[in-house]
Amino acid sequence: MNTSNISFNTTATEPCHCSIEISIPAEEVNSVFHDVEETFMIHARLPGFRQGKVPHNLIKKRFADKIIDEVKQELIRTSLHTAIEQCDEKPITTPVFKNDKVGDIKENQPFIYDIEFDVAPKVTLPDYKEIKIDFPDSEPGEQEVVDAIELIRSERATYEKVESPASTKDMLRVSYASEFDDDDIPESAAKLLAAEETWLILAEPEILPGIIEGLTGVSEGTDVNLTIKFPDDFHEKFLSGKAIPYTIKVLEVHSSKIPELDDDFAKTLGTESLSELKTLIKQRLSMNKLMQSKSMIQEQVNNYLLNETPPIPLPQRVLEQEKYYTLVSKIIEKQKENQYTTDEEISENKEELQKNVDEEAENRLKLNYIVQEIAKQENIEIKQEKIDAYFNDVKDQHERQARKQNRKFDAEELKLKIGANILNSKVFEKLIEYGQANQKNEK
Repeated sequence: MNTSNISFNTTATEPCHCSIEISIPAEEVNSVFHDVEETFMIHARLPGFRQGKVPHNLIKKRFADKIIDEVKQELIRTSLHTAIEQCDEKPITTPVFKNDKVGDIKENQPFIYDIEFDVAPKVTLPDYKEIKIDFPDSEPGEQEVVDAIELIRSERATYEKVESPASTKDMLRVSYASEFDDDDIPESAAKLLAAEETWLILAEPEILPGIIEGLTGVSEGTDVNLTIKFPDDFHEKFLSGKAIPYTIKVLEVHSSKIPELDDDFAKTLGTESLSELKTLIKQRLSMNKLMQSKSMIQEQVNNYLLNETPPIPLPQRVLEQEKYYTLVSKIIEKQKENQYTTDEEISENKEELQKNVDEEAENRLKLNYIVQEIAKQENIEIKQEKIDAYFNDVKDQHERQARKQNRKFDAEELKLKIGANILNSKVFEKLIEYGQANQKNEK
């Protein structure tokens, strides 16, 4: 088929959406009909005829439907490939037939059909080289170092049985029971409603809400009656919002003994001296603050790009996909946190999850197009070798996750995500450089 005879008419039907009318003249249609029929004549087997000797008119009659199907497939395959190559607007979604219809095909008549697809939006960038960023101080103060060491000391505390009344941070050996009657109590909730000879620590986070106040000052052998009020956002949903009477029998009181802050304590943590321990903790705090500040800087950069970039029309099919994936990600996140364990819980909370999905998906998609445009301006490219190397490192992990979620592992999709993430990081680094340079200029 001579593709130079095919005509194409491209129309932007709406922002980020194009259609192409593809018109193949009758002579090219006839040419493909001839080629397909010749192939059938060579390979067809019919009773009474040797292979390759079946009359042409009999071939056309006997295999009419199959011939038409193959002609149509060949015409569409070749013309569609040529149309996409010649079109200035490149599809970002799979081209589909307009209105899901393809016309009939006949000899001696032109074959005309329409396809449509989404295209990337045109992005007008702000003057991103003038970006202003408030860089937080990542150097920890002396009090932060002291607080971190005190936390480590409290975590290394040992407990000794005492005869004195319980005080804050003490550990109590208790048995407790509640006045709660229900035939269908989840196992996770049952352990919070009754327990024999277990331990309660009078410190945050409380295992049972209100025990610090309710048990401070009690002594060994005391029975305490408390009404435990579970908050509405309590992690065990079965108990959230309930107020339940408890009887708690205090069997023993154990008081914490915090180790002395000296070189011996530092050695238990793998350092040679208290001074070395403080230096190490300061370094770790600095690293943590740096990681936190990166998150804050990323938020500033994202907000700048979203607020300063002129409005961007979004391709609707891509946006709907992004909304779907965002919702699925939120559901998986909740499942990992054991907040949703059944399909019924997901269905009940789907509307709540959906509230922020639209805006989140739109912003993520806008940032994606903005980042791509900045990458073009800055000549930032990601080599395939780097994507492949990262892919090989994480492939097994993602395959296991896909099996666990009972879904097909898509290697190409993962590579696209890896490439996008690397590109985002490179653009982010470039914007940080501009932000740092602007801060220095202002000083």
